[in-house]
Amino acid sequence: MSYKKGLSQVVSTVLLILLSVAFVGGIFYTVRTYVETGIESSDSCSNIIEKVNINSEYTCYDSSSNSVVVSIARSEISMDSLLVSIYSDEDGNSKIFFLSNEQEEIEGVSNYDSGGAEVSMVSLPGNESGKTYCVSGFPSAPTRIEVAPKIGGVQCSVVDTVGEIKGCVNLGC
Repeated sequence: MSYKKGLSQVVSTVLLILLSVAFVGGIFYTVRTYVETGIESSDSCSNIIEKVNINSEYTCYDSSSNSVVVSIARSEISMDSLLVSIYSDEDGNSKIFFLSNEQEEIEGVSNYDSGGAEVSMVSLPGNESGKTYCVSGFPSAPTRIEVAPKIGGVQCSVVDTVGEIKGCVNLGC
């Protein structure tokens, strides 16, 4: 009988060791997946500073048309879309929209043409180029404009901000 009792203790010990190894393996797998996901998302948004910026020289507020002229320049960078946020603290009239690589119609947003004509289909500026947009619906000058790219399905943080929006002189929409 003592032989069976000894075998039972060996089996219990082996089972406890196997359960411990399985538990540690599960924790390792979970932590590894979490870390890899974090690294992938941080890699998508690395090295984007100064790749997309707001050209403050051509960004202004046109009080005659209650519009904001926003000029965005893009360096050689692959983007899914660009989040543009225009904030107006005075009247709470803010606008947030995405510019994508495909031409699309966004309410209140149009391309700015130096001839003053509006084109309703807008898209991201191409690589190594820029575009200027007219954004309507601002009874007063906005307080801040921000841009944040979306790369590889990951929304990156803000890469450029303009905090002082001047009045337009010969640039109105």
